[in-house]
Amino acid sequence: MKKLTGIILMFALLLSGITVFAETPIEKYNSAWNQKYLSGVLDYSISTKLSAPLSSYLDPDGTITEALNNAKISYNMKYKTNENSNALIADMLVSIDGFTKDMPNIKMQTWIDMDLSDDNNLKYNIIMKYIEPKEEFGAMADKYMIMDYTKIPGMLDMLKSMKSTGLFDVTKAQELQKTMMAGIEDKITPEFNNGVYTLILDETTVKNVLQTVSINMFDTVTKYIFEKVSSGGLGNSLVMPGLPNGTQMTDTQAAEAKKSITEFFGKIADIQIFDSKSAIQLDTTLDDEGLLKTVKYTININANAAKLAKAFEIPNIPEELTEQNSNIAGTLILDMKYDKTNQPVEITFPEITAENSINMLNMMNNTVPNEDGITVLYNTQKIEYSDKPITDAEGNVMLPLRETLNALGIPNEDITYEDGIVSVVYLDKVITFSVDSDYTGAYINGEEVTLSPAPQLINDKTYVSDSFISETLGFKLNSTSVNKSYVLSITD
Repeated sequence: MKKLTGIILMFALLLSGITVFAETPIEKYNSAWNQKYLSGVLDYSISTKLSAPLSSYLDPDGTITEALNNAKISYNMKYKTNENSNALIADMLVSIDGFTKDMPNIKMQTWIDMDLSDDNNLKYNIIMKYIEPKEEFGAMADKYMIMDYTKIPGMLDMLKSMKSTGLFDVTKAQELQKTMMAGIEDKITPEFNNGVYTLILDETTVKNVLQTVSINMFDTVTKYIFEKVSSGGLGNSLVMPGLPNGTQMTDTQAAEAKKSITEFFGKIADIQIFDSKSAIQLDTTLDDEGLLKTVKYTININANAAKLAKAFEIPNIPEELTEQNSNIAGTLILDMKYDKTNQPVEITFPEITAENSINMLNMMNNTVPNEDGITVLYNTQKIEYSDKPITDAEGNVMLPLRETLNALGIPNEDITYEDGIVSVVYLDKVITFSVDSDYTGAYINGEEVTLSPAPQLINDKTYVSDSFISETLGFKLNSTSVNKSYVLSITD
């Protein structure tokens, strides 16, 4: 299944780049695609909709179908850039609709301040702030999260090398684009009706275009992004500047990679993935100045998971997966609206102080795991332990009770142990439980509750599960993996 997942992800990446081919110079709107968009407001959204519910085998409880029918991510961005596109300031509101009834709507504001015009003073700063739902993010919802990407190890060298290739120069970028689009111009000519430029591609054309663009893109990347260096008996190697020396590719490996691209598209040539007649539709309108006004991509999917698994010879496919129960049909829509293009726009950055912000780079540096790979944060500050958190035999994260509660503001006098019974007093709660047995019962103000897993006595220290902090004391918990460690974030 991992191989099948990898193939699907690869194809998704190719689809995400399908917008590139629309920028090929086409007579009727060549000028619009090649204009410089130096400022303005851009509204765009990504949404999905299924043509029919997924089968009960693929989606037993209907959650995936519900999510795909309601998935929508919207962006409202005010932006300013310079003539060479190597500097950008932007203010962007990101809205994620709740995909299911149990998922809340999420809104987040993001500010970008990037200037790569001076190699000696590169700038790439991001500020983020959650708007809603605040209760889901605890203390972090009241803070600005800041990140200086130039402080990430190796990032300065990478930005400089990418700049030297011309990726941040709009003129050179257009030249690179023409190189990647070579050979497909005649396949993507739109029709013009009632003010709308419409391009409809059938499935065969889409696959041919994707294959051509993929190979051209690979050639372009290896030519302009990687540097050729001598590697002794191995011949030339391709190395991306700014990355470790191991990040390289020999000429032979490059040839094999191109061969793999060709083989991939050979395998999907006779397998339906898109709607056969209208695989992709691009609708474009221009404003009175001849600039882009609206751009809408509609990608119509019509695939069968069992057929794809068979074509790619994926091992260990469940026998229950059949062509009859694995159809996937739906639409992916990318909708963009341009406004105030090349007109003045006002972008105001928030005032950042030590009190109202969290430095994400410092936070990531704080997440150095202990021997069990566990880091615990309270309101984004790392808790330092003398008795380390551990993972028990069943995989449960267990925290030393006294040190954890002290870090949460509960003093020692409110944590007592007598005859195998632990008592904790917190606000209006009195919590008691036993640590001398596997008994999972506990009492909160005299009312019995269940603790799972049970508290444990380890090296004469009381340990409780991470869920104890939320279920009995009422703190909020979020867990994730950072730097290959388990990070538990506790907030008020």
